[in-house]
Amino acid sequence: MRRAYADGSRRGRALEEEKQVRYCNSAMAKKRRAASRADMVMTTVAFPRDLYRRLAMAALDENAAIAELVREAVLEWLRRRDTARRKGRKP
Repeated sequence: MRRAYADGSRRGRALEEEKQVRYCNSAMAKKRRAASRADMVMTTVAFPRDLYRRLAMAALDENAAIAELVREAVLEWLRRRDTARRKGRKP
């Protein structure tokens, strides 16, 4: 039996129904991840349910861990921000 979370939802429920099997079967698949967590800081991020569903689907499509996609997105945002600041604009 699947474990229910505090809000009553169950694992995988946030994903579209046709993708649930793919999600469950991909749990053991090798994903693109950071080489090491040796010099990393752990944090928690809360996402709206729909945004998390889209992120989870993108992670499946890219065969990457969600954390890896979030790191890539933050790095890209920081690059754009730095470039805009050097040009005297706000991002």
